[in-house]
Amino acid sequence: MSKTLGQRLADFNIEVGTAMTIDWQQVRIQAAIAAMQAHICDEEFMSRISRNLKQDDNEIVKFVVKWSVTYADALVAELKHSDDVYAECRRMDAINTAAMCENMTKIQKELQKKGGKQ
Repeated sequence: MSKTLGQRLADFNIEVGTAMTIDWQQVRIQAAIAAMQAHICDEEFMSRISRNLKQDDNEIVKFVVKWSVTYADALVAELKHSDDVYAECRRMDAINTAAMCENMTKIQKELQKKGGKQ
């Protein structure tokens, strides 16, 4: 069975190693937001901070923000060093490319059919 254009392109993407570019700054922002939400929802964490920082709202906010960014930075650093992330991106890029090419091939065939009937 011969491979379709989409399957050949997917194979090419995997072999060459082209993958979608990861926007690490966006990952960092989203991770910081998630960490901050988790901290704010953790009543025990927030009460410990409040007691230690003497109820100064400005200090509490700065502390939570710094912790959230620290967690985000640690996550991004770990992900950047993980081969699994790049392998998964290459796999997803190949799948998306294959699907797009399959759709293009179907559209092209439909157009050829319509063109032949006219």
